[in-house]
Amino acid sequence: MSDHRSRFREGFEQLLSEMPDPPSLDALSSRPAELQDSPRRRGALVAFAMGAAVVLVAGAALLALHGGQDPAQPANVEYVKLEWSQHFELRCLGMEIVDNGGFDDAVIEIWGPNTDNLIRMDTTAPDGTVTRVVVEPSTTTFSEQRIWSTGTKRFNEAGYRVSDCLEENSGNTSSFAMAQPPEFISGSGYELWLPIIQRARDGSVLDLEEIYSRDATARTEVWRGTPVTVYATERSGTDEMGDFSSTFERWYDSDRQRLEKWIIESDNEVLGSGTTTYTVIDRQTLPESNVSFEMDDLTLVFDQSEYETSDVEVSVTTSIPPLGLPLMLDAVEITTADIPNGDLEELIAPEEGDQLYVIHATEGASIYVRLRAADRHRMYATSCDVLTSVELPEAWIGTCLERTVEGQRITGKFSYREASE
Repeated sequence: MSDHRSRFREGFEQLLSEMPDPPSLDALSSRPAELQDSPRRRGALVAFAMGAAVVLVAGAALLALHGGQDPAQPANVEYVKLEWSQHFELRCLGMEIVDNGGFDDAVIEIWGPNTDNLIRMDTTAPDGTVTRVVVEPSTTTFSEQRIWSTGTKRFNEAGYRVSDCLEENSGNTSSFAMAQPPEFISGSGYELWLPIIQRARDGSVLDLEEIYSRDATARTEVWRGTPVTVYATERSGTDEMGDFSSTFERWYDSDRQRLEKWIIESDNEVLGSGTTTYTVIDRQTLPESNVSFEMDDLTLVFDQSEYETSDVEVSVTTSIPPLGLPLMLDAVEITTADIPNGDLEELIAPEEGDQLYVIHATEGASIYVRLRAADRHRMYATSCDVLTSVELPEAWIGTCLERTVEGQRITGKFSYREASE
């Protein structure tokens, strides 16, 4: 499977690629430019261990009045306000430029987590349009459990700029993503700005500062009156898209262990250049009672339970053994090392004892099958069009990472049913 990747919008994917046994990040996934039908490094699916809200101890007089029991004070939530902006100059040499001319900046406000383990994000466009997202992070997987949004879709662009370089090749269209909407409106991006514990697959706590410092130069700056360490990482080289270079500056508050600013600069000989900036402009601790996490006016746009095995006993085979299905006639058994990129490996989540297969569905695009004892048989693809190009066998689960909606490519984790709509 070809994998034409520029270094644009590497953002969170580059961060996660530096982590040991990394999860991918969906979302603040600053999505890299790439072929539409090639494996895509998404953004991140990060595990969170969400603590309960702080309970304060009352004074001695109150202890006496209440028979020695500690009355709990109202819980608090953290609040952070960021400015987001992007600036892209497209070259798209030998390609078609597609650019909707939308907004290149926004204000993002984030609250949480509250006592119900919810995060609220309001992204305000320059015309005043507010996209509200409420996220329930999963406590057991590297993703969100549920997401509610003001839009009817998970990826509601709300007038933000979207640009791509399109290339026609032997009847196939390759799309290289350039400017994209802020990740926050898809329910991602909060984990680096809030005091949320991030863990690796083995349950160990990730040391973000140690990750930022790898292969980076460090200098000291002051941001909003607080000393921060700026870790700058540079990348450069040559690939099928010509010469490329990128610089990542992460402004990190070591004392409070949180990111305060992030600047991503990229340049590609063929595609163009771009800069994306995330900047914290305000932080507060607020009473939880002052912040609404209601979902009455929001739409449920993502539910992890669609991808999880039901607690109710289900048949994990059909009347035909899986290897006897027409789908599997041309399947080739593979190992984990044959999975072409981290996104698919993260999605497939192979374990010892699994049987893995690849089915070459179209030129340069494949479907991957995972058979696991006591679990439903599953098939996966990067492109949802590729996944739905074959019929889903009875009792199987299908999942894909990219789909096209109203002419725009979006990334995420989509069920076979969603991809077929």
